[in-house]
Amino acid sequence: MDGVKRKLADRQGLTLVVALVTLLILTMFSADLTLASLYALRDSVLLRDSEKAYASVNSAARFILNSLKAAPDGADMAFIVSGGKWRSDFENDNAIVQKILLKALNNDSAERIELIWRVKSDGWPEMESAFTDIPLTVTAECCADENLADFVGDRSPCKPTVTIRFCHPDYQMTMRIAACSVAESAEGYLVKFAENGEMDVALSLGAS
Repeated sequence: MDGVKRKLADRQGLTLVVALVTLLILTMFSADLTLASLYALRDSVLLRDSEKAYASVNSAARFILNSLKAAPDGADMAFIVSGGKWRSDFENDNAIVQKILLKALNNDSAERIELIWRVKSDGWPEMESAFTDIPLTVTAECCADENLADFVGDRSPCKPTVTIRFCHPDYQMTMRIAACSVAESAEGYLVKFAENGEMDVALSLGAS
C-alpha cells in the first residue's frame, strides 16, 4: 500500500507531460498562424493579379482608342464601301485600323475574330511583367451595303458598329465603336468613324 501511495505522490514525469501539452498547444497555434499567413498571401496574389488585369485591359482600350484617333494630318477616319468591301479613304498604315477595324468590317463569316493584346518593350522587361496578355474578340454589325442603304434611307437607325470585347477572366470590358456618319458617294458609301478627332465610343464592364 505504501508503494502505491508513493507512486501516486511521485511527480516525476509531470514536467514531461506539461511540456508535451504545451508543445501541442504551441504547434496548433503555429499551424493556425501559418494557415492565416497562407490565406493572406493567396489573397494578396489574387489582388495583384486583379490589379494587373484591370491595368492591362484599360491600357489596351486606351491604346486602341488613341491609335484610331491618330489619323494623319488630322484627317477624318473615313472608309469607302463598295460591293461589300471596305477600304481606307486616306493614307493610313495604322496597324489597329488595318488589323482590327478593317479586318472586322470585311469579315464575311459570323465568327468573332480572336486576337491577343500584349505589351512588348525592348530593354524594359519590368514593363512587360507589369501587364498581362488580354484576349480580344472583335465583331462588326450593320456593315453590309444593304445595311448602309437602309440607314441612309432612314429605314433603319443601325449604324456600322465594331464591338471589341476584352475577355480577361479577372476583368472584362466591352468597347463599341459606332460610325459617326454614313453618306452615299460616287464609289458606293462614305463611312466615317472619326470626325475632327471625335469618335462615338461606348464602354461597359463585362464581355456583353
